[in-house]
Amino acid sequence: MVHEVLLLKGAPVAIEGRAVVASERGVLRNVAHGLTTDDIADKLEISERTVQFHLDAVRTKLGAANRQEAVASGIRRGLVNMFP
Repeated sequence: MVHEVLLLKGAPVAIEGRAVVASERGVLRNVAHGLTTDDIADKLEISERTVQFHLDAVRTKLGAANRQEAVASGIRRGLVNMFP
């Protein structure tokens, strides 16, 4: 994926550090609650590709290498509430 290639090459990522928008927070929240990409797509009534697109954007913005790191960072930053 482009995300991993940019991180490995050390190229600056244009969206890193930008605010996580509501649609991205929704995907991140569902990932934090253990849903798969397919489950999230069904729940939010969007395509699996859109879920992955939002998750890739979140990972880039938070500087996270994977889903788990994105969730941990999201919790630390108050983007994800584990007890709604």
